[in-house]
Amino acid sequence: MKLARYACHGLGVVQPIDIVALALDRKTPDQPAFHVVGGFNPPVHQPGIESMMALDHAAGKSFVWIGHSMGAALGFYLAQKYHDWHFRLVITVDPMNWASNIDCVNWQSAPPHPGWWKAQGNFDRWINIHTNMPPGAGIMVNTADKRCEQHHFPLATHIGVIEMPEVRAIIDPAVVAAV
Repeated sequence: MKLARYACHGLGVVQPIDIVALALDRKTPDQPAFHVVGGFNPPVHQPGIESMMALDHAAGKSFVWIGHSMGAALGFYLAQKYHDWHFRLVITVDPMNWASNIDCVNWQSAPPHPGWWKAQGNFDRWINIHTNMPPGAGIMVNTADKRCEQHHFPLATHIGVIEMPEVRAIIDPAVVAAV
């Protein structure tokens, strides 16, 4: 099956997702390279990201998505919006505690359920990794769904969580298996 892989930055945070995407590209040389997207502000880049992904979808590709912070939120928003897109794997790392995708509009800063996120759409596996540290600490609420996993790292920092060996021990094998 054809595959397109995306790794999305958080607000003003570039380097951690770049490092993860490069390392995963090296571990999976037979798979397409990650498109690293989001710039310094994922909401600003969202229309362009959606256009790129729409072209991949039209070419019959499924998706792997890894997002950190606002990039994690964008993963929730895209899967919710595009039910016909197939996400083989979604990994959301420390989505924001001030936003949500439940009973609100995208990027709403005062939603009814701040920090609550619901995995929705056409996906095979969803992994949410979160800390206790704002601006992250967003939790997935539908973990009873057997396709969903949640991993809590209470002592991790919002920026550093994605590079922790314990977190990479979750992310790396999941991406390798998503072929």
